[in-house]
Amino acid sequence: MAKTTGVLISVFFLWGTLTAINSTLPLYFLDYFQLTWQQAISMNTLFYLAPFLTCLPCGWLLSRWGYRRMLYGALLLTAAGAALLALGLVMYQFRLSQGAVFVMASGVAALQVVTNPYLAALSGPERQVSQLSLASALNSLGTTLAPLAVAVLLANFPANSALHQEPLRWLWTGLALFAVLIILLGKASRLPDAAVRLARPSFRALFQRKRMILHILALFIYVGVEVSLATSTANWWVQVGGKRIDQAMSLMAVYWGGALVGRFVFSALAHRISVRMTTLCMTWSAMLLVLAGVMLNNAHGGYLLLITGLANAILYPVIFSQLLRDAQDQAGLASALAIMAGVGGAVLPWLQSVLIEEITLRYSFLLPVALYGLLTLWAGFMCQTPRNAPLSTEVESGLNHD
Repeated sequence: MAKTTGVLISVFFLWGTLTAINSTLPLYFLDYFQLTWQQAISMNTLFYLAPFLTCLPCGWLLSRWGYRRMLYGALLLTAAGAALLALGLVMYQFRLSQGAVFVMASGVAALQVVTNPYLAALSGPERQVSQLSLASALNSLGTTLAPLAVAVLLANFPANSALHQEPLRWLWTGLALFAVLIILLGKASRLPDAAVRLARPSFRALFQRKRMILHILALFIYVGVEVSLATSTANWWVQVGGKRIDQAMSLMAVYWGGALVGRFVFSALAHRISVRMTTLCMTWSAMLLVLAGVMLNNAHGGYLLLITGLANAILYPVIFSQLLRDAQDQAGLASALAIMAGVGGAVLPWLQSVLIEEITLRYSFLLPVALYGLLTLWAGFMCQTPRNAPLSTEVESGLNHD
């Protein structure tokens, strides 16, 4: 059993790594393909648009194929996308690279649909929380290490767009091979299947509840502001902080590392604190940190932007658990909609890129300030987790969104 759960947990590390690397692509592609910022941010748009379009079809395929076959298919799709992205860089083809990101993101979306319930089913009730917590930690570790890996490669093997030479093709090739390796390890360990229990979905019943709509909007805003800050803060360090691209990317490990630390601390203390008050503190803190960064407009402000990663850490599991608590009879559909709400990661970074062109990079960060204000309102009026409420398995699985 340890071998089979180890195979599944490695999937969480894979998609955390892919997601974090994708957040560095706009800045990298901006320089390598000589793009405008709006063109470069299209990589994020495609990555977060894919789950919105593919999540429900993936759920349908899961009901027909079962967990194991769906997992292998998702890993193959992810590997194909990573390999195509390596090819796009080799051929110096931006359009091919865009298509590759969409394919890879569709694979990641499929992995998110299948892996959380699959791991829970194989772990058994007594080990679900511990296994999902470990998976969460590996997922966050991937998001923390990925920017460092990109930075090390660029520092030692600088990209040359004139000669079409760059090192990230090897990173994408390695990730494609890693996805294939997970499949081989699954087959070698005789990964067991599990029964898929999917209730008949009812969109009408779900959306007749106003709280459901507000929870989904909160997820849309949270994912959007987290991704928007990740991409624009890297740009900030180049434009305002005067850092090289590889240095800016290495600094983003602080942003994602804050989320890693925050999730560990929250998972340990969630039983003993007021989740509502903690969420309010985190959204207020993030709003003030970004506003202070805008006012300072220097390297010190850049460090404040990086610290917002710590504030972001608890938002997804809290919002996700609120959604599932209010939709217990439609939990499967609510989970799918939660993944689809990640389209905020496509829409809001693009909106900030428009503001960068119109009102400068500095003042474009007023958009995240406003978005954190909306999340503060959500926490104040919609977050009803009582003090000392037990931390459910759903909250733990919600930690694995990256």
